[in-house]
Amino acid sequence: MDDLLAKKQTLEEYNEKNLKEDSNKLPGTLDIVKINGRWAQVYCPAMGRIRFLDNNLGVIISWEDYKMIRSFAGWPVYLLKGLEYFAPEEILNIRWGPEQAADPYLKEVVSVFGAYISKK
Repeated sequence: MDDLLAKKQTLEEYNEKNLKEDSNKLPGTLDIVKINGRWAQVYCPAMGRIRFLDNNLGVIISWEDYKMIRSFAGWPVYLLKGLEYFAPEEILNIRWGPEQAADPYLKEVVSVFGAYISKK
């Protein structure tokens, strides 16, 4: 429990310190983001192509329509699982690459970039 509290405090400190700077960046390819409360994986940041992890629905968004409200510091999924809820099917739907068949645990080392809400 103390380890979880320490992680939460570290993440909150990072968020306060770097949210403004990170909100001017785009997430990277394969980064995980939270869009209006739903986890998604980014496929083409410049074009706004993402895939929601709960239902595998691919969509195109405009990043300008969203405001970053939280930075996850690029922490991997496995570090955030205890702090932010990921449903088991969401983790199963994370894509890593061809080596994920041999090493499925690699899905949990994918970086989590940030959380966004719609400006509208």
